Amino acid sequence: MILLKCFQEDAHFKRIRDPLDQEPAKTPEKIPAENLQQEWFLEFLGQGRELFRIYLVNFWLKLLTLGFYHPWAKARLFRYLYASTRLYDTDFQFHGNGRELFTGWVKALLALILLEGFHQIVAELIRQRGIDSEPGVVWGHEWYLWLDTANLVFYLFLFFLFFMIALVGVRRYRLSRTSWRGIRFRFDGTLVEISKLMIRGWAITLISLGLLYPLHRHRFQEYWVSRTRFGSSRFYYEGTPSELFPIWIRGFLLSLISVGVYSFWLRAGLQRYFWSRTRLEQAQLACNLHGWPLFRESMIYVFFLIFSCGFARPWADERYNRFYLSQFGFVQAPDLEAVIQTASVESGSTGEGVSSLLDLEF
Repeated sequence: MILLKCFQEDAHFKRIRDPLDQEPAKTPEKIPAENLQQEWFLEFLGQGRELFRIYLVNFWLKLLTLGFYHPWAKARLFRYLYASTRLYDTDFQFHGNGRELFTGWVKALLALILLEGFHQIVAELIRQRGIDSEPGVVWGHEWYLWLDTANLVFYLFLFFLFFMIALVGVRRYRLSRTSWRGIRFRFDGTLVEISKLMIRGWAITLISLGLLYPLHRHRFQEYWVSRTRFGSSRFYYEGTPSELFPIWIRGFLLSLISVGVYSFWLRAGLQRYFWSRTRLEQAQLACNLHGWPLFRESMIYVFFLIFSCGFARPWADERYNRFYLSQFGFVQAPDLEAVIQTASVESGSTGEGVSSLLDLEF
C-alpha cells in the first residue's frame, strides 16, 4: 500500500511540477530597461514537501530495482532543483534524462572493472615471476618490489585520469543540459588541459607545503571560468594571485588555530572574491556570502539531519538552498539582447557516470 501511494504521488507530482512533462516554455518577453539596472540574485522556490515526495519515491524505486533506478532518480531530482531555481523572471531548466545518466554509469563501470582487472593481473604476474626466479637475476626478488611499486603508481595514475574525467565530464554534461531563458550553457575545457593544470598545481602545492596553493587556485579558476559560455557570451575571470594570497593565508592559518571552524569564513571569503572578479561579458557577478550566516545555516542543516535521523532532510535542503542561492547574482543585469543560442554541443554523460560510481560530487 505504501509503494502504491508513492507511485500515485509520483504521477501526481509529474503532472503538476515536472517541467519536462509540460509544453516547452515560450521565449520570455523583453526585459524592461529599468530592470536592467537592478541587482539580480538567485531565488530558490522549492518546497520541502515536494522534495520529500521525490526522495521517498526515488528511495523505493532504487530499492526495488537494486539501485539501477539511481540515474533516473538523479535526473528527476535535478529537474526539480533546476526548475525551482529562478533568476529574475525565469527558472532554470535541466534537459538531461535517466537514460543518458545510465549509459554514462555503465561505461564508467565497465572501464573501472577493466582497470581493476588489468591491475590485478599484472600484480599477480609480477608476484609469480618474483617467486619463481632465482635471486640475482634480472627478474629476481630484488626487482619484485620495484615492479610492484611501478604497477601501483600506474594504477594510481589511471585513477587520477578517472577523477579528471569526472571533474571535466560532470561540468561539460551538466552545463550542456542547463538552460535559462531558452539559452544553454556549455563548457569548452578539455581533459588534457585540465589534467596538465591539476598536475602542475598539485606539484607546486606539495613542494611549497601549501603556501603556493593560491597560485594553483587562481590558474584553475581562470581556466574554469574562461571556458564557460552562456549561448554566444562568455565568462571572464579577472582575479590575481596577489589578491588571493592574503585571503588564503589568513583563512588557512585561522582554520588551523580554530580546528576547522574558521573554514566557513575562508570558504565565504573565497566565494566573494571569485564572484567579484567574474563577469559575463560586461555584467559583473556578485556574492554576499559571509562566514557567520554560512556557519549558522550549516549547523542548522546538520542539526536537522541528526535529530530527525535524516527524515527532515527535504526541509533542511529547502532552507539551506534558499539561503545559499540567494547570496549569488549580478550587480547589473547582463545584456540578453546580445546573447544568441549557438550550435548545441551535446556532451556525453561518462563523466557523470564516473562521478556517481566513485560517489564524487562537484
